[in-house]
Amino acid sequence: EKIKKRRDSSMAACEIDEHDVKQGRFIAEGGHGQVFEATYAGQPAAVKVIIVTGTLPEREEKFRKFKREIDLAARLRHPNLNQIYGVITTASNCLKVVMEYAPGGSLRSELDEKPDTPLPEDIQLKWSKELCHGMKYLHGMKIAHQDLKSLNVLMKDGKLQIADFDRSRETNIGATTAASAATTVVG
Repeated sequence: EKIKKRRDSSMAACEIDEHDVKQGRFIAEGGHGQVFEATYAGQPAAVKVIIVTGTLPEREEKFRKFKREIDLAARLRHPNLNQIYGVITTASNCLKVVMEYAPGGSLRSELDEKPDTPLPEDIQLKWSKELCHGMKYLHGMKIAHQDLKSLNVLMKDGKLQIADFDRSRETNIGATTAASAATTVVG
């Protein structure tokens, strides 16, 4: 009950006025929604749009998972994590997350641009350190990302940012638990 109240409170605190967000061109599509360029309060942003369909229990489950993701992401502040600015939940069939815009796209796209050209060692080291710093922060907050992959790492101003916290979980003992590792298959 305490966690449910915290999640409800986080969601209410993160709600922003949809008129403050100007949605632009399509950027990408993932398993949980589409992402668009946007502006929020006059600054560059991105909007993940999640269409909510299905039976009432399916829609309620999607909204419950959305609240969990927002509750986690709203508490995270680190230069190597993509920040959320807020959510828009006023439409009955759509949930939106307004987040920091990473104009460099995903690390996967960067690596795919020149598949036969290895990254210079200094860049490999720099990016490895940035990912380690971001993951160390998450683990220190007792959060397991559970879907770290190059598609969920974004590039902004030459730096890497870990994104997409929809599969992330809070843990009691650090970054992973034996029970979840033994029973859960994630990306």
